[in-house]
Amino acid sequence: MDFKQPKRFTRMELAESAAIAGEHFKRTRTDAEASTAAFYDSAFDTAYAEIEHVLSTTGQLSNLEAMAAQLFEEGYLDVLRYMERPTVSSDDFKKLSETNTTAKGRLSQPGNAALAMEYLLRNLNTRVFPWFGSGVDPTESELNAAKHAVAALVADQKTKTMLRNKQSQSQEEAVRRALIDGAGYRMVKARDFRMLSDGPKPGEIFHKETSIDGVKADVVFGLYDGRIMALECKVSNTAVNSYKRLNHETVDKIVKWNRMFGSNGIVGGCVLQGVFAVDNLELAQKAGVAIFWSANLKELVDFVADTER
Repeated sequence: MDFKQPKRFTRMELAESAAIAGEHFKRTRTDAEASTAAFYDSAFDTAYAEIEHVLSTTGQLSNLEAMAAQLFEEGYLDVLRYMERPTVSSDDFKKLSETNTTAKGRLSQPGNAALAMEYLLRNLNTRVFPWFGSGVDPTESELNAAKHAVAALVADQKTKTMLRNKQSQSQEEAVRRALIDGAGYRMVKARDFRMLSDGPKPGEIFHKETSIDGVKADVVFGLYDGRIMALECKVSNTAVNSYKRLNHETVDKIVKWNRMFGSNGIVGGCVLQGVFAVDNLELAQKAGVAIFWSANLKELVDFVADTER
């Protein structure tokens, strides 16, 4: 059987699509500036109150070790992580502190609290808290600067995380909606699967991400010709970042699926949004990745509809 294949683009076509996607990305971010600023301000205010509480509760950090269990029990781990030099993610904290947890109940246990605080104290940012360990009380200006510095770090990271999550979720929802409205698809409950026969049937699209042979896929649906299509939705803010998002994360998955099921079993592709380098797009396409764009989902809908003929 001759299967319909996704379009392969010339370098010029990829460059044109990338330019359109870049402009679309800028417009989207510009339109969201007011709501993004409001989210940042709210996150800043919350973090400022939290660091203020930590400082006042611990006698401006002089009793930090003694207050460890209480602070963890009250949920102040996140703000404590941003008091580090450098700041540490929750996953890295689990490993580096040797507690293997971020759960309030477990972290507040004496043994874990001691391990966690020993790690945090060892890496406390003394540029932000210059009085720490000096035996001298901080000045009002030092306290004020420290509160603003930590709050800004927390708000910045939380805002960036919110934007990534929002972009990813809205992108996946847009793909599903385009296929339902434009290609007659029916949404069904997602399920992990290892055999193609257990995947979505022709005309079905899973309602959320799923795992194919142990590898997560963002949008999975059954093409009308019996194959399964697995799409990764990727957002990149810079051309440099596009290599990680596309050539590393996406290509690795699709190569594995093709090895397991063959290109006539699973059609692997991506839906891109943001800024992508043309060289990276060419490399991904050569590796067998079908490329589509959030700014023009009609190309995806047209390809999927053609598999019914």
